[in-house]
Amino acid sequence: MWNKKVPNNQEQAVEGGSIALQAEQINDVTINNGVLITEIIPICNQLFDMNFPRLRDEAAKVALENVHNFSIALQANLNQNIENILLEKLADPDIQFCLNQSIQLAARFGEKAHPDLLIKLINTKMLESTDDFNNLICNQAIEIVPKLVSKHIDFIVFIYLLDTFLPSYEKEDDWNNDLKVEFFLGNINEIIEKLILPFSQYERVDLKEAKYLESIGILIHNNNHFAYRAIDKHTHHYSAMGIKEEDILNVILENSALTYKKLIDNYDNLFRGHYFGISAIGEQIAISTLKNYGLYELYRSYI
Repeated sequence: MWNKKVPNNQEQAVEGGSIALQAEQINDVTINNGVLITEIIPICNQLFDMNFPRLRDEAAKVALENVHNFSIALQANLNQNIENILLEKLADPDIQFCLNQSIQLAARFGEKAHPDLLIKLINTKMLESTDDFNNLICNQAIEIVPKLVSKHIDFIVFIYLLDTFLPSYEKEDDWNNDLKVEFFLGNINEIIEKLILPFSQYERVDLKEAKYLESIGILIHNNNHFAYRAIDKHTHHYSAMGIKEEDILNVILENSALTYKKLIDNYDNLFRGHYFGISAIGEQIAISTLKNYGLYELYRSYI
């Protein structure tokens, strides 16, 4: 199933006369075709042993527990998606590298490494439907995740929703009835409440941190004079309903969709008329996060 290759300069004597493996890259482990999901945990433990040979006592216990929790969660996630993944991708050096990278992060930082998000990204890389481009995006996302704190992830979901959640509707319908428009947006408001509920920390992110997210490739900033606000974008989306001006949309949202209005107001108050959109990498992080909370299918069903 898998073999260990140990150059002489990677052996290290430890207490009790045993040998620990010292390695920094996944190419010291070869995972062959035919690997089983039940072997995920031993693989993760082996990678931990190779990368953290010097840890002792409490530090070692904490790091090993972090890896154990990560490997159990990874195995469970792959089991849940067994019909859609290609398990033989575990033999791919690219997957091996990302797995090793994720294990090191989990060992060092525990929950602060966002292991659930790392696992979802690994899962996406192993999907049969993932092409080379989306695989590359996942690789970039795994690189960026350690640079985020929890409120940043919430903020990424917030921006993703404001940038992309433009609910579909039949433009040919008769939207002259104000109550019909309010009912539609009231229903959308209920969906938005469910989508944003787990991510309330987004309100703690300020403009300086948003610019930091831009600097690491999560957000895209358009600072020209024609950059639109969230209220402009969403007003334009509903123009076929007869909503031609932002003041009209604001009144309707005030009457029937207060959470929707709050998100738009928060965005525009923070960015002060400038447009901050989501990058392809940020989009993948947002999608993976929504999937972790079981909300992505709800999102998809309304766009």
